[in-house]
Amino acid sequence: MGVFQSVGGAATSGRGFTGHQVAEALKVAAQGQSERHQERVRADGGGNAGAHGHRRTRSTVVQSLGDLTDESFTDTAEYRSVLKGDGNESVELVVTEYAPEVFRYLRQLEGVLETQFSKEWDIPEERLKLELGEGRSMAMFLKSRSMEFMCKTISDVEVNVLLGILKHYATHLSSNRHSLLMRFLMLLKVQVKDEIGYILCFADIFAGCNLLNERWDIKGRRPKPGKYRQFPAWAEEQSRRNTSINDPAPTHNRRASYDPTALQQQGSVGPIPHLGGDKLLTRKDKDLTRLFWLEEEHREELLDQLTQDFQFLRGCGLMDYSVLIGVRYDQGSGPSANVPARSMRMTYALGEEGQRDIKEIRSICREGSPEISFRFDPNVITHNSKYHYGVTSMQGHETYYIGIIDMLTTYNWKKKTANFCKTFLWTPATLSTIPPKAYEQRIDKYSHRIFASAESAAKADEHD
Repeated sequence: MGVFQSVGGAATSGRGFTGHQVAEALKVAAQGQSERHQERVRADGGGNAGAHGHRRTRSTVVQSLGDLTDESFTDTAEYRSVLKGDGNESVELVVTEYAPEVFRYLRQLEGVLETQFSKEWDIPEERLKLELGEGRSMAMFLKSRSMEFMCKTISDVEVNVLLGILKHYATHLSSNRHSLLMRFLMLLKVQVKDEIGYILCFADIFAGCNLLNERWDIKGRRPKPGKYRQFPAWAEEQSRRNTSINDPAPTHNRRASYDPTALQQQGSVGPIPHLGGDKLLTRKDKDLTRLFWLEEEHREELLDQLTQDFQFLRGCGLMDYSVLIGVRYDQGSGPSANVPARSMRMTYALGEEGQRDIKEIRSICREGSPEISFRFDPNVITHNSKYHYGVTSMQGHETYYIGIIDMLTTYNWKKKTANFCKTFLWTPATLSTIPPKAYEQRIDKYSHRIFASAESAAKADEHD
């Protein structure tokens, strides 16, 4: 089935696919879904409301979770497309879309226009290259035209996991509009000749960010002996000495906002997005030498949502997921804007100080661009998360972009075997292959530690 195994990692699929084939599969499925739904709208009689009181928009029918039947979660739709291969050879793509109405509902929760979603996969030729991910699964990634969305190759095992939890996942998102779980938007099976692969499309957690200075993939585990730089206790102690955490916080809303004019002035806005600057390394728990500082109100809101999401994943029997954190450095504002906040910047080992200036420039589409329309349909009441454009740190020195990723791993016999073998070498605190309950408790506790506030630091001082 085109599935291969990386050394020490999980399996993926579609090893022989090209970026052109993946983009075409997504475009064909999105166009097919849009056409099918338009036919349904016309068959429903037009007008301002459907038989069930739906509110119509230009491209869709707003539906509720209750409109999805049990069959909606097992339905499939098949599409075919022919591409020109090497030497003008014609290559047929057979595309199977899983649970099309369910994923259309999930796209609706994100406010994604169906017509625009298909255009997102009309990608310029120079960007039609699959990118190898940094994880051990060796998954291949492709970013959409506006970089609002991404897709990756996954294994058949992950497909089965996602389909198994899909109803619970849709229910959770429908009642938790600010959930930090990654937003799945489409799931496909693609066959090219004898090659079969599975493509998962999802919203990019960093879509609302125009520039990144740090990127973290956090699992909450203690680094193995000899592999860590400094553990957060060091950063916590340093932060209390070097950060003016008792300064009064600015009174205005600290949440980051989307400002197309400001982004255009920074030179990062354009009709055809691109990556600029440097490619950031994704750093892990072992590299963590800092905390992520928030005002207490925003910290409590964030941690409450993370806890709800962790508990959902635990209830689904999932583990080995990560909290992905992107950091953008800001100038800061308020009475303490000029105070150095050392704990709000990553520290570097001797000889690595030059990495401090590395940054990854990302583009965000202009609203009303003639080439790419804005992502959201203003006629749809969306459940788009308030964290889409990030949350601003205490003192305004940074903006954090946060999401939960890689959440399709169950505690199966492979993980149990790995846990049994690894416990002879390392303590459970250093392992990610632990049962869902223990994993949820550990990463939740760790999140409460690394997302800090002046109040939480003061409480920690009292217990010292």
